[in-house]
Amino acid sequence: MQSLVSLYSFTIVIDALFMQGILIYLVRGGRNAYLNSIMNFRKPKSSLARYYAWRTKKLLNTVIEGIVYEIILIGSIVIILYPRGGVQLIIDLLAITAFVVVLSSISSIQMIRRVREVLKKEMVVLKQLKDSDDLIDLIRQMVEELYQAGAYADGHIWFALFKIAQQQDVVGWSVRDVLMEKSKAIAERIDSHMSEIGRKPDSEKGPGIQ
Repeated sequence: MQSLVSLYSFTIVIDALFMQGILIYLVRGGRNAYLNSIMNFRKPKSSLARYYAWRTKKLLNTVIEGIVYEIILIGSIVIILYPRGGVQLIIDLLAITAFVVVLSSISSIQMIRRVREVLKKEMVVLKQLKDSDDLIDLIRQMVEELYQAGAYADGHIWFALFKIAQQQDVVGWSVRDVLMEKSKAIAERIDSHMSEIGRKPDSEKGPGIQ
């Protein structure tokens, strides 16, 4: 019986890692699909994109996601153990089951905290825009500061702006217009840079191999 308990202890750990891997894949895949949609000013249509849009719409959704995940994890462990040893095997492995559930709960809490930070930043940005007397100028200033900051820019603000741009109201339309305007400027800068590289004479490329 001891060897059976050891074997299924290992199985429970593998199952927990597998389930965690699925969740991470869904979250990351959903994030990439969602970002690809909103950064191209399109409404999320794929299943993963819609899933990520749902989980970042409000904090309660992420909490529900975490609870459902824990239920599925516990259910998968029961499905593995019960046919092979009944209730007694489940009781014998209760400690290891509780251990992996606690670890997965910590991971879920970390995800909830990340979404909370994103939503918090979005609310701050949205309030600033709604309270502004000169909406367009404020948006342009925010976008320009983020653009100039480059890799050091606050990604949460970028995310908030592109997300707000999906709103069908004056604020959303204004943010969308400014972001599209800036997107054109970025594209023009890249095209200009590439053209300059193409116009350089071969002598400026440095020594070559004869």
